[in-house]
Amino acid sequence: MEINKENIEATTKVFGIACECALSHLSSREHPRLVELHRINGVQCGETLYSFHACANIVTCMRDEIYDYLLKTKASFFYYD
Repeated sequence: MEINKENIEATTKVFGIACECALSHLSSREHPRLVELHRINGVQCGETLYSFHACANIVTCMRDEIYDYLLKTKASFFYYD
């Protein structure tokens, strides 16, 4: 059970880095560099999901989940400048 907890925590950290890339309008090619920076600073991010392809896939998956949620719930939201 402890192994799964560590894997989930590491995956969560990598997803957070991918989210930062998307929210900051960074190229997914920055993802491996940011993961490495975290590793150098002592943050354990696991052994997978380091590539820029992984970043692009993570962002696409999260975007699709948000779209699906909005469509299923018929949620409305407003955007203000």
